[in-house]
Amino acid sequence: MFSIIQNVKNRNIIGQINSVAGFVEHLKDAKRVEVSQILKLREIDKKSKEYQAIKIILPSICFNYTFKNNYVNSENADESTGFLYFDIDGEKDFNYDTTYITALWKSVGGNGFGLLVKVRNLVKENFKESYEHIVDILGIPYDKSCNDCSRVNIISFDTEAHYNENAVEIDLSEFNTTIIHAVKKLPHFNSNKNKNLGYSLNGGNIRFNNLSDILEEKDFEFNKDGYYDFGKEKVEYCKCFVPRKIVPEGLRNQRVSSYAYCLISINPDARFTNFKRYLQKYNSKSCNPPLEWEEIDEIATKIYNQRGNVEPRNNAKRRVIYSDEIKTLSEKQKINGRVLGNDRSEKTVKELIDCVMNWDYEKHPKITQKSLIEVSDKNKKTVEKYYRNVLNTAKRLKADSLKNKVGE
Repeated sequence: MFSIIQNVKNRNIIGQINSVAGFVEHLKDAKRVEVSQILKLREIDKKSKEYQAIKIILPSICFNYTFKNNYVNSENADESTGFLYFDIDGEKDFNYDTTYITALWKSVGGNGFGLLVKVRNLVKENFKESYEHIVDILGIPYDKSCNDCSRVNIISFDTEAHYNENAVEIDLSEFNTTIIHAVKKLPHFNSNKNKNLGYSLNGGNIRFNNLSDILEEKDFEFNKDGYYDFGKEKVEYCKCFVPRKIVPEGLRNQRVSSYAYCLISINPDARFTNFKRYLQKYNSKSCNPPLEWEEIDEIATKIYNQRGNVEPRNNAKRRVIYSDEIKTLSEKQKINGRVLGNDRSEKTVKELIDCVMNWDYEKHPKITQKSLIEVSDKNKKTVEKYYRNVLNTAKRLKADSLKNKVGE
């Protein structure tokens, strides 16, 4: 799974480690021949020639992707391993939430950390944007040099390396959809934007979603930061998706028809020529081999004649919406990271409160930070951060419960 190379100068793959657990055990192995060099590295000046000379001969590993042709570079990056590597430099203590961190260890120089995060639906074309998105979720410093699918990391040594097989996985499927429709817009001839979220196409307007219609029916107000969070009650709306993968021969008619129904349901006043041209573009770009133009004309005519009678299908959801002042993808990613961070904090506090409310005083006579860490299995920094708030809240809840019982 994780490709091993001889060193950062020689990227020929010489072996692999097949699991995160196996990698963490390897990190802890004091019998490795290179451990003495790593320990020496931590004692000398980072800017010295000796430091650099040692680093470039140490065994290295690639976490993000598997590679074709037995050689590590961006072009050969083949499939995601299901994990992404991040690092934090210049910090002796790790003061970040570990909810999403599967593995955590001291860096080879001893003045920082390496960490692995479990991910799903990572798309190579969206790698850089996905990497920045996850940095925001984790709340860690952004190291631009690590934002590379073929990133090489020198294998460190850490007898206290942390492994959490139950770390939360980050699913990028919704994020990928946002990126695809924000950056890789549908093909068009004239890309002048209009207020209906679509594009001018030879004199006609076509929309690719009806989110604006749905939001007009909602009662909400943007907060001072320029966004509104619908929470678990996400807004459902209709969106015309362009598939990331090529549509195979047996599914072409079905997929083109589905796209056509979606398109006409939110554009009932579209001109037939413009409507059909979008189907032709979808067909030529997404179907392999494309349908014959006669088949596209037949699909377009049949579905266009049903315009006005086709109801939009709610095939997309949106939790956070942004005011016109929030324009860039970076701004939206930061907001999304903040929203998810608040969710994680609330979830963590609730779990700690539940733990305190159901405390086994026979086993642990006193609730302290140390005992709460042990019982809750939470990270030390996490317990320290929420400890006082959790105790006060639990105390209040117990008092309220007692009052209710007395009142009964």
